[in-house]
Amino acid sequence: MRTRWKEVLCITLLIIFNACLSTSTLCEDLKVEFRYPCVCEELSQIGGLALNCDGVVYSSDHVNLPKNLPVLVFTQRNAGHHSVPTQLFPSTVKLDLSQNSIRRLSEKSFGVIQNTIEDLRLGGNLLGDTLNPIFSTTEFHGLSKLIRLDLSENRISSLEEGILKGCVHLEELKLDGNRLEFIPSLSLNGPESLRKLSLKNNRIDSIQQGSFLSQKSLLVIDLTSNRINNVEIGAFEGLSVLKQLLLSENRLSKFNSDIFSGAEKLEKLDISNNFIIEFPLVALQKFDNLKVLNLSSNLIQKLENTQLTSLEVLDVSRNNIGNISPGTFKSLKKLKTLNLAVNMLRTVEDDAFEGLSNLESLSLEDNNILLIPATALGKLPRLNKLRLDYNRIAALSSNILRGLSEILTELGLSRNVIREIPPDVFQDFKHLRVLDLSGNLLLSVELSTFSGLEDTLEHLNLQGNRIASISSEPLNLQKLKTLDLSYNQLKEIPRHTFTVMSSLLSLNLSHNSHLALIPVSVFHPLTKLQKLDISFTSIKVLSPELFFKTSSLTHLFIQNNGITELPETMFQSLSNLITLDLSENQITNIRIGSFMGLSSVKYVNLSKNKLSSFKGEYFITKRSNGTPLEEIDLSDNQISYLFPSTFKVHPTIKKIKVSNNKFNFFPSELIAGLAYLQEVDLSKNSLKTLEEFDFAGLPRLRKLNLADNEIDTISETTFHNSTQLQNIMLANNNLERIGERTFQGLNRLQYLDLENNNLTELPDLIFDRTRLKVLENINLAKNKFTIAPLKSLQKQYFFLSSVDLSSNQLTELQPDDIILVNIKKLDLSFNRLSPETIKNILSEPKTVRELNLAGTGIKAVSALETPFLRKLNLSHNEIDALDEHIFDRATLVEELDLSHNRLRSLASLRGAWPKLNQVQLVDISWNPILNIVQGDLDKLGSLRSLRINGLTECDRIEKNAFRNLGNLVELKMYEFPKLGYLDVTGLLNYLQSLETLEIEVKDPSIGSQLSAAMNPRLKSLTIRGQRITSISSG
Repeated sequence: MRTRWKEVLCITLLIIFNACLSTSTLCEDLKVEFRYPCVCEELSQIGGLALNCDGVVYSSDHVNLPKNLPVLVFTQRNAGHHSVPTQLFPSTVKLDLSQNSIRRLSEKSFGVIQNTIEDLRLGGNLLGDTLNPIFSTTEFHGLSKLIRLDLSENRISSLEEGILKGCVHLEELKLDGNRLEFIPSLSLNGPESLRKLSLKNNRIDSIQQGSFLSQKSLLVIDLTSNRINNVEIGAFEGLSVLKQLLLSENRLSKFNSDIFSGAEKLEKLDISNNFIIEFPLVALQKFDNLKVLNLSSNLIQKLENTQLTSLEVLDVSRNNIGNISPGTFKSLKKLKTLNLAVNMLRTVEDDAFEGLSNLESLSLEDNNILLIPATALGKLPRLNKLRLDYNRIAALSSNILRGLSEILTELGLSRNVIREIPPDVFQDFKHLRVLDLSGNLLLSVELSTFSGLEDTLEHLNLQGNRIASISSEPLNLQKLKTLDLSYNQLKEIPRHTFTVMSSLLSLNLSHNSHLALIPVSVFHPLTKLQKLDISFTSIKVLSPELFFKTSSLTHLFIQNNGITELPETMFQSLSNLITLDLSENQITNIRIGSFMGLSSVKYVNLSKNKLSSFKGEYFITKRSNGTPLEEIDLSDNQISYLFPSTFKVHPTIKKIKVSNNKFNFFPSELIAGLAYLQEVDLSKNSLKTLEEFDFAGLPRLRKLNLADNEIDTISETTFHNSTQLQNIMLANNNLERIGERTFQGLNRLQYLDLENNNLTELPDLIFDRTRLKVLENINLAKNKFTIAPLKSLQKQYFFLSSVDLSSNQLTELQPDDIILVNIKKLDLSFNRLSPETIKNILSEPKTVRELNLAGTGIKAVSALETPFLRKLNLSHNEIDALDEHIFDRATLVEELDLSHNRLRSLASLRGAWPKLNQVQLVDISWNPILNIVQGDLDKLGSLRSLRINGLTECDRIEKNAFRNLGNLVELKMYEFPKLGYLDVTGLLNYLQSLETLEIEVKDPSIGSQLSAAMNPRLKSLTIRGQRITSISSG
């Protein structure tokens, strides 16, 4: 395949560019001509540039790009684009505009790059967010060199036939996370050599005959996480070269003999996470070349003897397999990996693995096995990896393990009930590199515990035992690279414990709550150690000598101890340290120069201590050029003063977190000139005013959190010339007004949070586009508006996506206000709106996608004139019925919340349900509904989540009311005080795909009532019931 763009770059480009430019100065040349805070990387091997402008916003629609420079890779994700930029680098081979707000592709969007582009990524946009269910464009037709196209997560429901016409070299197409209900067969015409098609996480429920006839060159088809319950005969017709078919997380249960006809050359088949009850023996017989078969997370009870002679990997974990009959694997001579974890084996017969002469890896975790099946394992001559974790094994002996000692390289015995390890258990092991004994009941580690593994063991996990002591003699594990002793009961570490472990790279001693003293020289032999975790112990004093010889450390974790002071030159030897975590201690004092020597440090966490001030001199002396620190966390301290040097000594710092301290003011001098600063968190302090230029002139600042202060005044120059500032959080302050020039000069405000202030109005020109180029989302909830500031918001008509005006004092909205027409997410909840205003909101045409009118006093709902509507919240109102014509035009609704109303019956909704063929979530909780009977929930076949809690007047719920809800994955139904009986068993028999179940049981005992819900996908189960007195295994 040629999907790797670096391998397919045009040789001609390289000749041209190398002839006219020196690659050693390309980025410097770019910075001179292109003055935006992007990250440039020189691709020295191919003579071009990769330019990362993620989150960077241009100051105008027309940008003069240095088109003479060979920018081969250009990414600008999450930059607020509503369309493809009109200016692109003509040399671009890979273009990534993912996570923007592009709704349409205008004419000649890719004209300047149509002869070079090979990798185009447009995922996470809004290309399918239209009334037309078919995504249509001709913009891909001219992209003759395109190899990879990503259209994932674009809300696409269908694709125009021939949309890829002209993409003759397209090899990979991603359509993941859309709303496709069918395989877009006709839309795939055009590419002649498509190799990989990914349709993960859509809504496809069937694979029809001939679905892939237009793409006979496919090697990989990924249909993971759909709703497929039917595969027609001939569905894979013509796929004679298909190698991988991925059907995990669907609803397949049975397979006929011809289901895979046409794809006989398959090498990998993944049908895990389905509802398969019987091993699909007949369906698999067609495969002579199958190497990988994944049947995990199904309902299979018995394995069959297959003739898959080429099989190398078989995963049947998380099924209900109770035994393995002799001869089951007799034909699988090439099998190398077998996963039988999380089944019900208990015992393994001596001949269970007969025929597996080439097996290398065997997983038997979580099977309630009491004894290591030594005889059965002894017949696996090439076994080198064995996992027996989460069983009930209590005893280890050299006799049991002797048959495995010559071949095993990895042995997992975690989460068993092993209390001791006899001295000679591992004596005969010649090649064991990985040993996992975590989660057992071991009390100590003796010198002889790992005798025999001195020259082989590289990774040892003893986490979560009851180890209280370690041998005072050196543990002779000279090849050991990782050692985990966390979550034990160690009180001390003998001084010579690690003397011989000169190869150790990672050591975890965390969560030994009694460990208070560590000998200062205990880590000195560990000269190669890169990661050390001594967090969550009882260490109260640190000595500089402790890390004196561990100069290779890159990550050091000391959080949640009792440390009160950091001495001078504490970390002076740690010149390679990147991450230092000292959070959740009791530090009140840091000596000057404590952090000296940290010449590679990127991240320091000092949060949740008791610091009252901070200064840069902790890190460097006056002669130093500064540190490479990128992030510092000083939140949750008692800091009221920062010295001027605090951040100046970190010229490349990107994130500063000082929330929940005691600042009354924050001088601009502290951060002035920090050209790389991207994020500042000053929330939960006591700031009262934002002065002139406090956060001005910071070219890369993107996120500023000032929430939960006492701010009542903001200077109009506070944010001046911080052009990339895109997220401002000012919630929970005391603002009564904001000046109209406050946001002047900002290119884009992705999110402005002004919730819970004292605002009553906004200046008319505060968001004028001559001052603020783009405002996308604004939160004005919990203020004191009596009149919605729609005139102020009108200035951003084209860009404004969401407005939250909930919990104000609004009663009226101007019925003809143009801004209401174009907002995509509107929250007016908990305002006592007049009936006329409510009528205008619901019945006037709008493009709103999400509408929240909870708690607005609605008594009746007129027919909706909101054809784009996806989410509707009408909760906490006074609605007692809904007309069946309410959704005649709003047929795209996916979430409907009618909770906390006055509905006494669902009869009025019976006629409305058929209109909502896209609905995914319905909430009718806390209504005085009298009963739920057969027919009340019909025509809701697409429903995924149903919430019917708190029906305090309901005295009857029929199981047959749920018979057509087979797609349901979440059910919450409880609080029925008047209901005498609920047929839980019968109800759940209709709902066998549940992942979340919260249900009230009226019976006094829990037995088999919930068995129907016990499928492999169930993630959360909550049982309620005042009558319950006992629970049995049922």
